[in-house]
Amino acid sequence: MAEQFEVTQGAAGSGQAKKIGIVCGVIAAVMVVLVICIAVAILVVPRLIGGGSQVLFAEVTGDSEFDFYLLNKLGQEAEDGLLLAEDASPDQIDVQQLLDGQYQSPGLLVGGFVPGTSQLLYWYGDGDETVVLQMGVGDREPVEVIESDGLSQVIIVGNYEYLFLREWQDGARCYVARPGEEAERVVKADTCLLAMDGRTIYFGERDDDEMTLSFIDWNGENERVVLDGVEGVTSYRVSDDVSHVAYEQVDDGTYQLYMVDVGDDEEQDIGDEVDEIDQYGFAPGSDVLYYVVREDYGDDEMQLFTSESDRAVAEGMYIDVDFSADGRYMAYKVTDEDGDETLYVLPVGGEDEVEVVDGYSIDYVYAPTSPARLLALVTDDDGEFTLYSASPDGEDLVTLMNEDDLSIDLVYYAVDGDTLFVRLEDEDGEDALFVTPVDRDAGYTLIDGQTWINVMTVSPNGRQLVLGVEEDYGDDTVLYSIDVEEGADPVELDDDAEDYDLAVFTADGRSVLYGARTGDDDDDLEVRQVPVDGSEDPETLYEEGVIVAVRWGSMVPLATWYVGW
Repeated sequence: MAEQFEVTQGAAGSGQAKKIGIVCGVIAAVMVVLVICIAVAILVVPRLIGGGSQVLFAEVTGDSEFDFYLLNKLGQEAEDGLLLAEDASPDQIDVQQLLDGQYQSPGLLVGGFVPGTSQLLYWYGDGDETVVLQMGVGDREPVEVIESDGLSQVIIVGNYEYLFLREWQDGARCYVARPGEEAERVVKADTCLLAMDGRTIYFGERDDDEMTLSFIDWNGENERVVLDGVEGVTSYRVSDDVSHVAYEQVDDGTYQLYMVDVGDDEEQDIGDEVDEIDQYGFAPGSDVLYYVVREDYGDDEMQLFTSESDRAVAEGMYIDVDFSADGRYMAYKVTDEDGDETLYVLPVGGEDEVEVVDGYSIDYVYAPTSPARLLALVTDDDGEFTLYSASPDGEDLVTLMNEDDLSIDLVYYAVDGDTLFVRLEDEDGEDALFVTPVDRDAGYTLIDGQTWINVMTVSPNGRQLVLGVEEDYGDDTVLYSIDVEEGADPVELDDDAEDYDLAVFTADGRSVLYGARTGDDDDDLEVRQVPVDGSEDPETLYEEGVIVAVRWGSMVPLATWYVGW
């Protein structure tokens, strides 16, 4: 029963994790053996800040097992580095970073140098246990944070102020670990979660049909009860600043929302009793509550309300809600009885909505580009699509591209970047890559006529891409670089491998470091380096291993919007 109280941290926070951190799934789809997926998971690392030349390297020792080394520079022999773990199995857990009141996905799947810090965080499987270790750059050895057979989540708070860890063992246990220290348990309850303020852990306990919700400071002090033995509670949400709690209560088959002001314990009912509460939550950084309900049994339409409005914001067969990263604007998509969709934007706390686009089918996302934009893909009933870009308030609508014989597969973009890389597929299954500014109609086709295009990395200045390209069906992948400018010709970098894993530019930007798969065996993995202009042949730096992370750059600098997935 405790699982029903598992609560997301608001639409924008979960949206970030959904929109920004899903690259490994795409890579795994093109791999042909299990060890490839493992290698790819190891290669996924965070966006980094700062200099340094350290490398986290994994050497294959057996079936799905690696030795992890910390090297002081690229090219150093593994045996001359610091051995961090032996015969370790990759172990995937949920890792996020809490920055500026938002959960963000740094791309950590096995480990890496934590963005904005001098800390190294990594983990691996040891039998049924997950082992998490941390290490400050310059330390002589790592510190074991936790060893657990139920670890489900790790959150890096701020610039590594502390780690929040959660495990499931007959309920939830929540821990904190300061830099260089082991984890200490703070809470044991039915469920426990870290609030967006980064200072508060909230936890729920159930006794029969009664629910008690409490807050406690992250350091284990100042425990206080917010809901005390309330009957019929099926779920709850906590505002980002933990000033308000909303909860859903059921009584004789009808549902009622309530909101509690934590400061004065004042409670108010939100709306009327209804037949169904489809979704609800607080706007990011706000105590404004939104909720989508079906008022009476048998009603075809749902209604969208906010706690700041006396009227329904929208009505429709289906309603989907998302928020801009700063929480100032709520985008919502309404599906009518004919199946057509319309996208609107409403200022949070405001009254006047803006109709952005309408069509047969709409996919949309708030993209954390620079400038931040609302992207919308509208498809008509004949399959023709139009890609739009608008400002977060729904204004300044720009048509980025319009096609009737192509489909959009996915859209790559750099967080805080100003360019979209749109992968297209034609009716014959061939791929093309379309490049467009995020806020202007000035796009062009960079490369086309390929059976597969994988954007592997972009240079720090955004002027060069490294691509994995399959030219014809059944061919091995070829590694190319290409300048991001109209009419540029691709430069072949490497064609002597079956496939290539994620890549990163070297610190000087002149070369590319990447993984190459040379065969079907577990140890048929190489780490290679090649000048980005193709002026020299590739050099093999390491055999039977993969690069996990480098301190000077990122192997996953691009976020991905999976259109229609």
